[in-house]
Amino acid sequence: INADTQRAMAGVQFRLTSVTTKESHVFMTDANGFYSTSASYTPHTHNTNGGKLRDGLWFGLRADGACVEADDSLGALPYDTYRIEELPGENNRGMVLFSDTCTVTENKEVIELGTVENKEIAIGTTAKDGLTGSHYQAATEGACIVDTVFYQNLDKGVSYTLKGTLINRADGKAVRDAQGNTVSAEKTFRPAVGSGSVDVEFTFDASDFGGVAVVVFEELYQGKDKLAEHKDIGDESQTIRYPQIGTRAADAKTATNVAHGESEVTLIDTVSYWNLQVGRSYRLTGTLMVKETGEAYVDRSGKAVTAAKIFIPEKSSGTVDVVFTFDGVPAAGKTLVAFEELERGGQTYAVHADIHDEGQTVYFPAIGTTAQVEGSQERITMAAAPLAITDTVAYSNVKPGQEYRLVGTLMVKSAKKPLEERGRPVTAEKKFVPGAASGTVDVRFVFDGESLAGNQIVVFEELYIGQTLVASHRDIEDEGQTIHIPKIQTNAVDKDTGSHKSRGGGNITVVDTVSYSALIPGRTYELTGRLMDKAMGKVLKVGKKPVEEKITFIPEKADGSVDVAFRLDGSTMSGKTVVVFETLRYNDAVIAVHEDLQDEKQSVTIPGDGSVAGESVDKGKGPIKKGRPGRVAGAVKTGDTGNLAFWTGMCLVSAAIVIVLWMRRRKGRRLS
Repeated sequence: INADTQRAMAGVQFRLTSVTTKESHVFMTDANGFYSTSASYTPHTHNTNGGKLRDGLWFGLRADGACVEADDSLGALPYDTYRIEELPGENNRGMVLFSDTCTVTENKEVIELGTVENKEIAIGTTAKDGLTGSHYQAATEGACIVDTVFYQNLDKGVSYTLKGTLINRADGKAVRDAQGNTVSAEKTFRPAVGSGSVDVEFTFDASDFGGVAVVVFEELYQGKDKLAEHKDIGDESQTIRYPQIGTRAADAKTATNVAHGESEVTLIDTVSYWNLQVGRSYRLTGTLMVKETGEAYVDRSGKAVTAAKIFIPEKSSGTVDVVFTFDGVPAAGKTLVAFEELERGGQTYAVHADIHDEGQTVYFPAIGTTAQVEGSQERITMAAAPLAITDTVAYSNVKPGQEYRLVGTLMVKSAKKPLEERGRPVTAEKKFVPGAASGTVDVRFVFDGESLAGNQIVVFEELYIGQTLVASHRDIEDEGQTIHIPKIQTNAVDKDTGSHKSRGGGNITVVDTVSYSALIPGRTYELTGRLMDKAMGKVLKVGKKPVEEKITFIPEKADGSVDVAFRLDGSTMSGKTVVVFETLRYNDAVIAVHEDLQDEKQSVTIPGDGSVAGESVDKGKGPIKKGRPGRVAGAVKTGDTGNLAFWTGMCLVSAAIVIVLWMRRRKGRRLS
């Protein structure tokens, strides 16, 4: 019977062996767990020594080698000593097998062996992580599982062997390590007591076990005979779980893995987890890495960007969000990858740090722009209508094959506001599908620039996917984005009087102070001044040569002034008003003019009598504005006509005196 349940054990076979002749036969217990060698129970002649249920038993071999036929009138066992052994089978598997001896000494002797109780040899196991002592283990190299095997009903001092194998709980198959080997372990021991425990250690590479649950199966052997096993795929105490995490990072604004590198960026890294212990506190720590360098991303203060989340899972598998909020300006043009680490109680259980994982990756496109006046390849031009600008936008870190949209806006630098036409900002748009992650595309602007002299126009560009902004270049101080539309204004004065009226006569120097704005500093410009005869509306000439002066200068700033000086012979200009026209050139191209014949500030009047009407100005003390001095034109020489004027005047005075004396004399004669 079963010692634990006290139930009869049917179908159990025993072997009975004669010690003297070595004759050996097998018999089997019936449904009541009973067997008798008596012919009254089963005739000896019924299927003699068949070894099955109700088969007869007969020992007929004599010591001299002769064999006696079965006889139901006799007992089955001749006088001898017999060894009785319980044979292992399905019905007594895992039990302590009975063995004993008995001796037949008398005819028709009944030997009662009593009730044979089979005690079950049992083993049970509890597997734990060798480091933490829990049923959770990190999927790393050098993993160690300690399986404590509890046994009972073993024989003291007998050698036994435990053989353990790790089984995948999901499919019931033996797991394999990174090298493709099954993971197993053995332990041979001799128990000091019939019941106790022994540890079986498994040391292996668990790098690929993330997300897997393994169950430890154990078998107990005595020699080659398997005595017991414990193989319960659902047994939690035999189970070791390997936590795993996976991440998917996205920009909070775009809800995609493409983000705009602006001053404040929020990335949400959704971390999926598996095989966590319900109700225990875990900590996720995330770090942003630069894919191109493999180093941690740092903001403009030099600080690495990290984020953390503490959570208590309600289920063994689920998701949790780790939120990164940081300065994203330095990220433009880079690719960031979110690395995550899961820990509990100071023990790291899972890491997801794959620099090539697209799910962890967020792209930050970058654009830079270079604006040029169409057809000139320069960033400086004269105010005109229409005016065309080509802005070459260089992009990087975009997705090939994805459609993008560039939207450009012209900004007035001084106002820091958009340039408007008819109340609307001047913009341009260009759609494109890049064939590579980096490249260029042109955006063309056409607008009325006639009234923009003296302004600097800056091109702002924004890159969109659909309606989502993913990159921008909006630097009002960026020279590469700036188009200069110069303006010049002039103030011409007589050098001696410091005013717009000259004393006249002799040598006269006209100084024209040209104020400029919106130039590109550090470049060479040419300024050409011409004197105009206001009354005639034509260029003033000396002989056939126009009165003209050219200077070159290199401005240090965009706005400033420079002087152009003209030296004249005032005696030939009596009564004239001269107007200074100025033309500014860069690389032989006219970029600004100031030609207003009616502009009083450009004009200098030379009186006919050599005096300045209505003014009293000390010579040389006039308020002349200081600018960059230009070359002074050589004196205009027309010949010396001073004596001719004197004698002509004297003749006219003499004629007048003669006429007056003649008229008085004639009147006197009439009175007489």
